[in-house]
Amino acid sequence: MKIQICLLFCILSYVSFSQNNESIQENVKDRFRTGDLKVSNSSSGTFYGFDNSTSEVVGTAYYDTDWHKYNVKFYPKTINTPLGTTKLDSINDIPCRINLKDNVIEFRVDFQTKIIDVDLVKTIKDGTKTLLVNVKEFESDTYQTGLVEEIVAGNYGLYLHYKVIVKKPDYSPALNTGSKDIRVIKEGKMAFKIGKKLYPISGKKALAQILGDKFKTADDFMSKNDLSYKEVKDVTSLVNFLNDSENR
Repeated sequence: MKIQICLLFCILSYVSFSQNNESIQENVKDRFRTGDLKVSNSSSGTFYGFDNSTSEVVGTAYYDTDWHKYNVKFYPKTINTPLGTTKLDSINDIPCRINLKDNVIEFRVDFQTKIIDVDLVKTIKDGTKTLLVNVKEFESDTYQTGLVEEIVAGNYGLYLHYKVIVKKPDYSPALNTGSKDIRVIKEGKMAFKIGKKLYPISGKKALAQILGDKFKTADDFMSKNDLSYKEVKDVTSLVNFLNDSENR
């Protein structure tokens, strides 16, 4: 086990900085190199570049703020480490969590946190359930990098693509208005899959363009069951219906 942990340190140290990821601020990288990078266990996480001494962080940029021993499967890649040549395969016994803002996975090893770019990750599973999939697994003109959450798999699929917005404090002492908090807004937008192609959908009109002549059947199902094109749970029912209809 000690050999595996040592090897993981080498792998994470190598891949964390071999990728050109401009979204990770330079001061975070510097602190990582010097070994004093700490990641908060609070529900809000840590945001670098803000004055957290006078502000609270409301919201989170993490997929889940808790640490989980997910099964992280990597794209095949051979790298050189101080322990020799090794192949990136998968990790399933190291606590980790996913930072959706910076598109990195944080691994906790021996009370230290190491990061790895999600571009190297193919899928993330919780047991046998697929949680997140790299957008490189699909054909898309919209999604070029990052992970999407899998809601429904199949020929017709439904996924959520997350966008994280960090709003700075805008409190004005003179007017006593605004907020002193750093606000983190995590938005999950629906993406619809047919075959290997992944499309963003924002409502009925977008889905009608994607489905073409199959849309009437879909719209009849939505109307009959009083479902909304804006609700994830309702569109989930539609996608399951389309897959069931195709398999009959």
